Amino acid sequence: MLAEESMTGWSNLSPLSWCGLSGAALLAVCTLAWGWGSGELWGNEGLRARVAAEMANPANRHSWRVPRLEGEPLLTKPPLHYWIVATLGRITGRVGPFEARLPSLLAGVGLLGLACWQARRFAGWDALLATLLVMPCSLAFLTQVPSAELDLPLAFWVFAALFCLGRQVDSWAANPEGWGLWWWGVAACGLAGFLSKWTAPVFVLPVVVVCLATGGRWRMALLPGPWLALLGAVSCAGLWLRAAASEVGWPQLQGAVVEREGLPHLSPWHHGRAYPFQEWLTYPWLVLAMGLPAMAWLCSACFLPRKTLCQALQSTWIRLLVLAVVLPLVFWTVVPGHKPRHALPVVPPLAALAALAAGACLARATGPGRRGLLVALWVGAMLWMGVKVVRVEWLNREAMAAHAPTRVADQVSQVMGESTTLWVAGLRDDGLLLALAQRGIAVLRLPGQVGRQAGWWLVHPEEQAPVSAERWLEVTDQQKRSIWLLRLSSNDSQSTGPAGR
Repeated sequence: MLAEESMTGWSNLSPLSWCGLSGAALLAVCTLAWGWGSGELWGNEGLRARVAAEMANPANRHSWRVPRLEGEPLLTKPPLHYWIVATLGRITGRVGPFEARLPSLLAGVGLLGLACWQARRFAGWDALLATLLVMPCSLAFLTQVPSAELDLPLAFWVFAALFCLGRQVDSWAANPEGWGLWWWGVAACGLAGFLSKWTAPVFVLPVVVVCLATGGRWRMALLPGPWLALLGAVSCAGLWLRAAASEVGWPQLQGAVVEREGLPHLSPWHHGRAYPFQEWLTYPWLVLAMGLPAMAWLCSACFLPRKTLCQALQSTWIRLLVLAVVLPLVFWTVVPGHKPRHALPVVPPLAALAALAAGACLARATGPGRRGLLVALWVGAMLWMGVKVVRVEWLNREAMAAHAPTRVADQVSQVMGESTTLWVAGLRDDGLLLALAQRGIAVLRLPGQVGRQAGWWLVHPEEQAPVSAERWLEVTDQQKRSIWLLRLSSNDSQSTGPAGR
């Protein structure tokens, strides 16, 4: 479709080429955005939305420095994602799927935009077209865009740091005495990643170190630019840590960040089980599988001449993409006990490499071979769009099921009538608790003390409640566990037994 125009400027593209690129861009954005504001907040999505909603609540007396859940500090994740969603919540007046999932959608579009920019810059229009058609087609994008989870925004900040690092290396090669302003982009993206998830430095720093240590680029480390940028990022991170510590105290901050999050996730020696050597074989494949089916286009590199491959490996951008896949994958394989999505920032560089391989084959192909390759790219992208539509429709049907959080919340609020206070003890269905809060019901928690307070209670059957408690409603949560709505009067007996009667 783009024929011999791969290295021409925008103004020289033919109308057919413009149509092809515009259609591919529209298809890619639709694939990413489908299901953005529909359905329910499932699993951890409800937790992320609850924290942001509590932060966005104008009646919240706490500062935005520390994320909180039910008034208690929640330091398992940094606050940047919650700040963004809470700001959207302040603007729209609520925190629902639309607001909670917007950061991941913007991150997905941003990832695609950066990859397309680099593809056009290094390999021309064919690579740009291939990137638009290939990169969104992965299991990682299918499950994480749109989503209220933190993994895709982290992947964007890591990829953006790689982009800035690549531009800095090219800038230094052209002008070794330059100011190194792109280092500030690397530092800013690294800082944003750190404020999204604690593990961001694991994805960025090894790539920077290896990049500087190879190809004679160690001279860049002798310039003040990278060190000033690093100092700025560390200072900003330190300011937030100090502000958080002033609110919750250093012992609690250290216990949450270092002892409960950092060491178990980043150290092979801080796990309560025998070292799982079998994960060395299984974990890398599980992570790489998140890149399917886009990753399959890497096989097209086998049809490229060896000279072309050698020239490609001399490219700074290609090397950075390879490092961004290999180094974090090795680290997360050696450090056990992680889910594949914890290494999700590996997938965008992998998909970008696959797209560049497909673009290189497209640029070399002519006649029927080129037309066949274009058909394969377009058909694959449209089929994946179909997969996305089917998945979203299935999730929307689940949202109409009896255990969907909004449906359960509607039933509970109808039974409670004018009452606006609900007590819970062990219930942890965050999607349901968020839906109740959006209906004006204040959810208060008394851990392990079912029945110690008169009023409405939402409990699991196995929880111990006063034997005289009246059961008004039986529903199920997202995990399809039974939940009972009980009502206790001030005269109810304090002797406990199985919840309800």
